[in-house]
Amino acid sequence: MHAQFETPDPILPETCFCTRCTDMFSKEYDIDIPGKTIPEISGHILSSHEKEWRDWRSSILTAWITDLKQILKSHQPESLLGLFYCAWYPDEYDSALYRILGIDINDFVREADVLSPMLFHHMKDRPVSWIGEHISWLDSLANKVSPGDKPAIWPIVQAHNTPEEVSPEEFREAMLQGISSPAGGIMMFSDRSLLDDPRKIEVMKELYSNSP
Repeated sequence: MHAQFETPDPILPETCFCTRCTDMFSKEYDIDIPGKTIPEISGHILSSHEKEWRDWRSSILTAWITDLKQILKSHQPESLLGLFYCAWYPDEYDSALYRILGIDINDFVREADVLSPMLFHHMKDRPVSWIGEHISWLDSLANKVSPGDKPAIWPIVQAHNTPEEVSPEEFREAMLQGISSPAGGIMMFSDRSLLDDPRKIEVMKELYSNSP
């Protein structure tokens, strides 16, 4: 499941209609799928069984995460399962988070130890304040699980100069938004953008040194 999401106008392909996926889907729901070509098969699924198709794709992703968590905890119980993911709200782009990417954010909240939304504000043409707003929204979802299971929030913010320069001052504000409560940690994208601009390294060092 894929989309080019690091842009204000994302590319949202419908995937995947290979034989393996459509056979698995057909068996799961006991559905006969007519057609021989991918356009014929995909057209039938999306016109006649769209809800089942979306639900099945999401269930595959959630099951994968659940399996990974079980494997991780069985070998390294103290380790944390973190999820990096596209930071769309559920209703954006005609519900593309679930419809195209198969992400049920409530499943992510339930399964993850750490949630790391990729809050690339400059790529998505959003104000820096969007970072803090999204973190607060995500925390409101996380509050619905029991306190012992509540995931930490460690956002990823943008230092990378795409599509235009992210100034040191803008990067500093992105970092401040990202480390504000209720976030418990932060990462930045990308290392290269810091190495290419020592001023951003100084911003990061200052904020890390002064953080509690």
